[in-house]
Amino acid sequence: LASVTGALKQLRSRGYIKYSPYSLITLTAKGEKLADNLISTHNLLKKLFAEIFLFEKKEAEKISCILEHYISDSSIRNIKRFMEFSDKYKIFEKFPEYLKDSKEEIK
Repeated sequence: LASVTGALKQLRSRGYIKYSPYSLITLTAKGEKLADNLISTHNLLKKLFAEIFLFEKKEAEKISCILEHYISDSSIRNIKRFMEFSDKYKIFEKFPEYLKDSKEEIK
């Protein structure tokens, strides 16, 4: 419980939440922006791993949850541009077939 209180105080001191003991905790505008960015980053990473690299959904979710906290904004922009390029030019259309054919070779 003390670690929860410490985390709440830290979030409050950084301007992410409005908090006082025994009251409702709400996000500030800064906190909402951070949350929106984390959700967007998570969804982009999950799409990359699940739809482009064909990871199992559980694994794509797990990896995205880890990476979303550490990946830089510039890396996210590059991944986003890569995904847009991939969609526009259909560069991964045959990848599932290739991956299926090469599964036995990897083992």
